Amino acid sequence: MGVNPFSIEVHDETSFTITFETPNGFALQDMCTADGVEWIRYPRHYLEQYHIDFNPDGIEDEIAAAGAKNWVELFQMKGMGIPGTPYNALFSNPDLPRVHAWQLVEPYGEGTRVRFQRNPYYWKVDPEGQQLPYIDEVLFSVLEDPEVLLLKASSGEIDFHARHINISANKAVLADNRERGGYDFTDLIDASMNTCVISLNLTHKNDTLREIFQNKDFRIGLSHAINRQEIIDAVYVGQGEPWQLGPRAETPWYNETLAKQYTEYDVDLANEYLDKVLPDKNGDGYRLLPNGDPLIIVIEATPDYDPTFVDSGNLVASYWNKVGINAQLKPEDRSLFESRTTSNEHDCAIWYGEAGLQDSILGPRWYFPSQQNTHFGTAWYVWWLKPASPQSTPMEPPAEIQQQMALYDQITASPDPAEQNDLFNQLLAISQEYFYAIGVSLPPAGYTIKNVKMKNVPASMPLAWLFPTPAPTRPHQYYFED
Repeated sequence: MGVNPFSIEVHDETSFTITFETPNGFALQDMCTADGVEWIRYPRHYLEQYHIDFNPDGIEDEIAAAGAKNWVELFQMKGMGIPGTPYNALFSNPDLPRVHAWQLVEPYGEGTRVRFQRNPYYWKVDPEGQQLPYIDEVLFSVLEDPEVLLLKASSGEIDFHARHINISANKAVLADNRERGGYDFTDLIDASMNTCVISLNLTHKNDTLREIFQNKDFRIGLSHAINRQEIIDAVYVGQGEPWQLGPRAETPWYNETLAKQYTEYDVDLANEYLDKVLPDKNGDGYRLLPNGDPLIIVIEATPDYDPTFVDSGNLVASYWNKVGINAQLKPEDRSLFESRTTSNEHDCAIWYGEAGLQDSILGPRWYFPSQQNTHFGTAWYVWWLKPASPQSTPMEPPAEIQQQMALYDQITASPDPAEQNDLFNQLLAISQEYFYAIGVSLPPAGYTIKNVKMKNVPASMPLAWLFPTPAPTRPHQYYFED
């Protein structure tokens, strides 16, 4: 892992060569994902005035004018984002030059909407030579309550939407209001492999909890205690099937054992495994730590991203209570959730199981601790990062996890897809054996809502962060029929 420095040799106005210090087998694929924006979002002619190396004499005045703490925060404010906050310069700084189809004119944080208007310098034209984009203005409403968002959508106030409210439980309501609201559905092909990833913190700062959570028998017992079919029926309207953290069957990395192990609902078997780890209970039937104190697990979830996290989390907590685990669900704001999980402050976290299709190999955070938001192993990732983030404390992982890290280094260095696939299957075999975290079910087919007058929108599109939905479907060619 770590940093892979590169150099760029410019040949002329339209061509250049990038040379990495070490081989980068995913360089081209990464540029086609959401991460590819990093190559085009830092215009030097604008941002050098906010960098101390390029503006040493005037930087203090710029810091004071922006109300920043130092030049680093100033640069983040003007060109990227401030870590740990919702601040993103692409949505917050109208002065930032960009090559996108629309440019920001009303930034986030200054009202109840964010407004973009067409970029007159956008570099694309259609086959007839007409300047793109077709749509002159894009408006985003700033809302905190998903119920308000659902109401606005069902009344036809939203032209296009593919997140937050587009869940199975809401589809009947949205379907009933299609004619009145003037919208219809298009299909989403979900690239994710799990509706609900339940991650015990295997790098917990508390020595006792860390030892218990790292015990595989404990995780197996908790997994068998979950009634997945009941969650599928109650939360996902009967759609989906029990699934752990494994790539989908459509991929070359499908591993049936990895996907299906420990998904059987069996309370007796769950207790059998848990008794191996914490056999003693108090008068209320809750399991006790070795020192005699009750074990309490706080499950953190954020409904801001997906309200089903809370519905599923409440059911999971109830199942664990039945096998003597005092589990308590704690819904919280997404920014707090992300701050706590990336700082390794949590007991247990719930999130979505991304990386089920091609993104499995590009963003494998659920198959080994490969990102700081790998909730089951934040401190292991920080160890691999080298040099570690000053905000986080590294923890050396076990040998088998270090083996996965070495395998992924080989994968990213190889230009051969066949070799990459073979190495990744070896990595997944270790993930199967270690059983890092607990999954619930495969996501059901998704949907978007779309104004019936909105054209050039495909009938289906993948749903994935790395895709990133809906950008590759050419929104600059969407238009409204008169």
